[in-house]
Amino acid sequence: MKRKLILLSALLPAAILILCGTQSARATYADVPDSALGDEVRKAIEYGLMKGKSDTSFGYSDPMTRAQFVTVLDRMLFSATDSEPSLDRMRFSDADSEPLPDTMKLPDGFPETYHEALSRAVAREVVPDSIPFHPNEPVTRGDMAEMLVRALGLNDAALSLSSKQFDSGQISAPVAENPTPFLDLPAGKEGYAVIAYTIGMTKGLSDTSFAPDATATRAQAAAMLTRVYERLNRETDFRHVFYTAAYPAFNPPADAVSVEWSRMTWANSRAVLSTKAGPSEERFVPPDYEKIVEDVTADGAELYLSVFMDASGGVEKLLASRDGRGEAVGQILDELTVPYPALGRNPYGGVTVDFRGLHREQQSLFTEFLSELRDALAPTGKGLYVCVAPYLPAAHRDDGYDCRAIAELADKIILTAYDYNAENLNHFLATEAYKNEAPAPLSAVYLSLWKLSEAVPDSSRLSLGVSLRPTGWEIGQNDDLLSGSPVSPDADALRQYLQLPGTENGWSVPYQMPYTVYTTRQGSRYFVWYENEKSILGKTEIARLFGVTGISCCRTGQNPLCAPW
Repeated sequence: MKRKLILLSALLPAAILILCGTQSARATYADVPDSALGDEVRKAIEYGLMKGKSDTSFGYSDPMTRAQFVTVLDRMLFSATDSEPSLDRMRFSDADSEPLPDTMKLPDGFPETYHEALSRAVAREVVPDSIPFHPNEPVTRGDMAEMLVRALGLNDAALSLSSKQFDSGQISAPVAENPTPFLDLPAGKEGYAVIAYTIGMTKGLSDTSFAPDATATRAQAAAMLTRVYERLNRETDFRHVFYTAAYPAFNPPADAVSVEWSRMTWANSRAVLSTKAGPSEERFVPPDYEKIVEDVTADGAELYLSVFMDASGGVEKLLASRDGRGEAVGQILDELTVPYPALGRNPYGGVTVDFRGLHREQQSLFTEFLSELRDALAPTGKGLYVCVAPYLPAAHRDDGYDCRAIAELADKIILTAYDYNAENLNHFLATEAYKNEAPAPLSAVYLSLWKLSEAVPDSSRLSLGVSLRPTGWEIGQNDDLLSGSPVSPDADALRQYLQLPGTENGWSVPYQMPYTVYTTRQGSRYFVWYENEKSILGKTEIARLFGVTGISCCRTGQNPLCAPW
């Protein structure tokens, strides 16, 4: 969209020229030096994030105002830049803005671009609407960190990492102590600085000082935003899909497809790998497997066999048995090498181990199992992917994965950053507890990515798992929970329900996920969490901030609203 260059009134000396028109990447300014910081400023200009105050001056050492920062932040996250017209970062539509309250209104003479950016910032809770905004005041480093974190949808994560939460014992953070080198984090708002540091926005003013109350120059602000912008715009370089016979739709082309065609169980003190269909069994080799294999591999994707096991299948007992681990490894190897009759060959390039429900007591045993499997796979040249559970600080469960050790054995580690919701809400009937059971809240995904990246510095080994399965709850006319068992409508049903008259569609700012409330033709009413392109983009952006540029999608056949990429 072409925009006009607007000159600000002389009555607003603190304001800058807003980037509203095309800008040559070769533009130079006399006050931008040849230095590391000067290079960052030139990048900000090239990326279309900022522009000079005149044809010859960038305003390098001038203070960055609050209005300027909000506007540049809005441009970086929520709209395409003129220098990169194909880069559409519109996570929000124009409808995602609202009239400014009196406390937030800008003085006369501010260009419309400022009003639009601030209006969107208020609607997205980037800035609070209950206190005056003070647009011409210099923005502080603490302000910049908080606004950026809020704009990324991580306000809940920041609050959970604050001293108030630590002191009350309401959360156990990925690290028990301050993860930054800074000794001057702002009390009660430490979380914003922590996140800004972990995602690479800030390095501090010194080795030990964040200086939250210090103001920032335009050059310093440009450097901070450039670092974030470059991370956000990393290319996705690994695309992986889980394929289930019960939900067959998937979205090739992909680099790898893990077919969920097997289940490992512990029966009669023996490991048993089953690939057969059975009552209520959705993990089996389908009768038309040869067509699926041909379709997947025709686009160049490599086929992996997903081996699933959980607590109900006896995963703890299997791992605790040396013989059981050996049996499991042997059966997996057999399945990866035996010819499939309709193909005349074995279709698999490797195995994806998806063992769930592991606790700390199983950490070393699971690592031993993977080590044995890796050794067995080595002569065959087959690959090894391993799924690991997300970080769940409140419950302290699913902590049975030594990710640092797994990274030495696996070709890829897939973080299954979903299913954070409760398995049932039987103890919360007649309440609205389901509104707090988003299956993949963005702040929780951030915490999991942070913890995983701390354990595995080589981010090329990592892939973010996203589930497209909707999760819903039956509710009454007064929004009270009627059933504690979750439901998961299929793609066709969800598509129809979203279009029914009277359906309420919404967006959760704290969880950064969409939801819908609908009534079926039979009169039953449901509240359903689901993923869409907006929520998936938010998750992949956070992953890119940690250098994770792989994505793994499961249950693609259960979501009619978006492709995984």
